[in-house]
Amino acid sequence: MEESGLFELIKTLNKTEKRYFKKYSSLHNSGKRHPHAALLFDAFEKMPEYDYDRFKAQNKSKPFYKNLASEKQHLMRIILQSLNEYHRSNNKKTTIQFHLNTFELLFQKRQYKIAEKHMVKALQLSYDSGNTIYILEIYKALGKLYQHSGNLEKMKKLLDKIKHEEKELFISIEKEFKLNTIEFKSYYVSRKIGYPRTKKAHSEYEELLQSSAAIVRKNPSFKEKLSLLTIKNFYYDSLPDKVPLMKIREEWMKLAETNENYLADNSMQYLVSLNNLVNSYDELGMVNEVEKTLEKIVKHPHKNLDEEVRTFIYYYNLKLTNLINAGDFDQCLTHFPQVEKGLDKFGRWFHPEYKLSFRYLFSYGYFGAQKFQQALKWANEIIINYPNETLEEYYNFARIFILIIYFELDYDGLLASDLRSANRYFNKQKKLFALEKTMLDFMKAALKPEGVRTTKAEFTELKRKIREHKSSRFEQQLFSLFDWESWVDSKIKDTSLEKIMKDKSRMQMKEK
Repeated sequence: MEESGLFELIKTLNKTEKRYFKKYSSLHNSGKRHPHAALLFDAFEKMPEYDYDRFKAQNKSKPFYKNLASEKQHLMRIILQSLNEYHRSNNKKTTIQFHLNTFELLFQKRQYKIAEKHMVKALQLSYDSGNTIYILEIYKALGKLYQHSGNLEKMKKLLDKIKHEEKELFISIEKEFKLNTIEFKSYYVSRKIGYPRTKKAHSEYEELLQSSAAIVRKNPSFKEKLSLLTIKNFYYDSLPDKVPLMKIREEWMKLAETNENYLADNSMQYLVSLNNLVNSYDELGMVNEVEKTLEKIVKHPHKNLDEEVRTFIYYYNLKLTNLINAGDFDQCLTHFPQVEKGLDKFGRWFHPEYKLSFRYLFSYGYFGAQKFQQALKWANEIIINYPNETLEEYYNFARIFILIIYFELDYDGLLASDLRSANRYFNKQKKLFALEKTMLDFMKAALKPEGVRTTKAEFTELKRKIREHKSSRFEQQLFSLFDWESWVDSKIKDTSLEKIMKDKSRMQMKEK
């Protein structure tokens, strides 16, 4: 039996939300028409995982079980009402909507003076928070109020105000809407294409940027500026040079931080943008900036479960990535138990892509620490549990990475079998790019009658080809997922990948 999301919703509530619900539900149970909401809530809350058979065994004698379907619907309604009531004061949009709803109730009861006060508050909030879309609705409500109350003097003042603001207001709404549409399209293109590996794919990003530039006014509103910077973020993220991307992300943050009302109503967007910025700093090796921005992420107040989950994801994703890039694989492994605890605690709310990212980091971390069996386990997890809605980048990488693990383990039989499978996959997908082809060819040549065998000369030639591919702007995505050149160097110098990457990291730090 499905529980229609009710169980999962209850599990997202924090302590204060639960406490508020119980107070709220007790008020709504005074009439005894639906007295069972709190009892059903407690029954769900006590279960660590949803199991209907267990739920039935424990609760079939409870009063709510006889009409369980309707009781669940009522409980869902009460929870949502209590959440709306609890969070209303923390969100300008919900507060504006509250004033609009209250206006309608008061208007129907002909309480025009009180109704007008609610509209004045809503209008001020709309201006303060930049929610211009509500202003037209508020003006319409005030016009209806003055019409029905016969207040011609206030009607004239309202008409003068609308006439004065009409052009600017409509242009602002139109521009914001058009830029938001391009913003959505940019997100769609980034999810559909990811890092562009052809000129045609890159042109899709360029066209969206040009479209946004054609819309922007000489004096854009705050929200127009943010939208334009977001569109530029998607565009510059598609280019190999990450310095312009970092600058755009810094500009977005500086602008957002000038508007406290925006930050209050868009706390999650601010957290996401902090993560984007710290990733830029990390890519560019800006260690001090990484630490400062990471501190902001850790200290970001959690308004809800989503922000708590995102903070966990962002912090550990970056922490593990930093340790891996520095070649500090042993230190990386010490964080794995804590991360796995977090996955157990928050995993049900992870987007599949975040689970995928941690599987990749686990696999890479174990590989660098020469724990190849564990690396193989997590690489296979990527393949087996690959989400349909995600780009194939991690999947394609995992197909090649597994071959490298078999190579390290000297598993010639599995290497030969998986190599044939990988070739079929890439040929079918028609997405075999230069670096992937080079690695497949190298693995094929490494399979000798006596087993997996290679020479330093073959590795030297592989290194030359890898460097060639690195200069192509269409091959950058795979290079961001694994240090191919360092792995080859470890074979040429007959040492560990960890030592090569640590030495490389120290050298880069000295140069800076």
